[in-house]
Amino acid sequence: MFDLVIKNAVIVDGTGRERYQGSVGITGGIIALVVKGDEELVGHRVIDAAGQVVCPGFIDIHSHSDISILANPRAESSLRQGITTEIAGNCGWSMAPVHRASADKLGTRLVGGLGGEDAGEHVVWRWNTLGEWLEVVEQKGIGVNLGTFVGQSMVRAYVLGDEDRIPCQKEMDKMKDLVEQAMIDGAFGLSTGRSYMPGKMASTTEVVELCKVVARYDGLYTTHIFNQDDQVLEATEEVVEIGRRSGCRVQVAHQKVCTKRNWGKAAACLEIMEKGQARAVDILSDVYPFLYTQISSLGNMLPKELREKPLEEVKAILTSPEGLAGIRAEFHKQRVVYGISEAEWEKRMGDTGIVFCRYTKDYEGLDLMEAAARKGKPFFEAVMELLAENDLMVKTAGIMCEEDLIGILKHPYSMVSTDAYALDREQSEKAAIHPRHYGTYPIILERYVRELKVLTLEQAIRKMTLMPAERVGLIDRGQIRAGARADLVIFDPETIANRSTVEKPAAFPAGISYVVVNGQVTVEGDTYHDLRAGQVLRHSY
Repeated sequence: MFDLVIKNAVIVDGTGRERYQGSVGITGGIIALVVKGDEELVGHRVIDAAGQVVCPGFIDIHSHSDISILANPRAESSLRQGITTEIAGNCGWSMAPVHRASADKLGTRLVGGLGGEDAGEHVVWRWNTLGEWLEVVEQKGIGVNLGTFVGQSMVRAYVLGDEDRIPCQKEMDKMKDLVEQAMIDGAFGLSTGRSYMPGKMASTTEVVELCKVVARYDGLYTTHIFNQDDQVLEATEEVVEIGRRSGCRVQVAHQKVCTKRNWGKAAACLEIMEKGQARAVDILSDVYPFLYTQISSLGNMLPKELREKPLEEVKAILTSPEGLAGIRAEFHKQRVVYGISEAEWEKRMGDTGIVFCRYTKDYEGLDLMEAAARKGKPFFEAVMELLAENDLMVKTAGIMCEEDLIGILKHPYSMVSTDAYALDREQSEKAAIHPRHYGTYPIILERYVRELKVLTLEQAIRKMTLMPAERVGLIDRGQIRAGARADLVIFDPETIANRSTVEKPAAFPAGISYVVVNGQVTVEGDTYHDLRAGQVLRHSY
């Protein structure tokens, strides 16, 4: 007798092969038997999945849940959308290696503000190495399976702090030793954030040297490329070069093309990758299915002391010549500190897309420069007016076009990811979070499979399960077969849908009936069971 039986299901097994009718028997957290047709299996618990799809649990290859998992071990936002496994430590940031000197600087950047006993103004650092951090997570107990990359920014900060210079040979050797130790501890590879400090200070050659270490362990190099707009082609070329020179498998993280003047370049990026593959560079990518990047509240750009004033007073300041002069003076001080001219500031801000306005909805979808042109006012005054007329409730992000997204999504080199981190609902409602935290996988199945038919159901499930599993070397997940881990999602293909929006991001999706993690039913309709059934994952080389 099996512990759990799922019967009468439409099985989409993760391989890309055609779906079939059948049943799955689970014992001890492992898929013990998969049968086609009507053969009856006996279990202590039986789920009748008639009319529904059962597929492997979704595997998020680009997660940031390492920054939130100790404060949010339930990982409900992930599990509710069918994610059962996450590979975190992306964009150059991981929770180790770290020492006391760098911990104070990095604490707020990594976890500050997420809440919980292990977050707040600073992390309660109880580890130095990646192996020690994994043990802390294991002791905590978590809802999802979680592995991690080691972040190059952390490695560089450990050795060089925030010094912008070329490392000497001794320092380079130390960084390589730190990467090697992380790989031994179970890291799935190395990540970089090529546009973030301090990792961006590294030369291509410095990254290549670290990737040579990763290649010895058959790990993966995944990168937030150094530019996703005007220099997106050159940045993609760098990934190919790093793969060619290091011999490491490489991945373009959350692949996209930002700002309207660059829309349409996705095809050229994919062509660069294809040429890299032709030169024996193992390069793939991941992508999330939204047309905007991380969301920011435009009002947060105002000086803190101004934001703390009563709303009507703030609005009056934003629309008066004297008030605007004062704000402009404060902005000038900030630009001097960062060495940014007013023209450069306007260019950067002007490219930013408007994704939410409380009242002036017709401005949504424009970038800020287009909004200023529509208002017929100088850029600075127009932005301040936009804030005033929306009670400061304007949200912005980098914006992409759906044609580029579809081109990436349907390409055989791509898989699906979130670029998100696990949250609980209460914290989500307090922050300007992205809908990807709650709706990435449902919107793939809703819009790009059912509505637009960009992908078949089988193709989509493969990009969300077995393909990322194979990419990071998870040999026992991502597929429905005997001997695999019993991480499963049961959903209605006709009703599964994203419900998360920019305005109300903390909305659970529709159409997911069950989520099973290591054989335990964690999500059951509208009920979440806090079983902490997840496991800490370590790559074995």
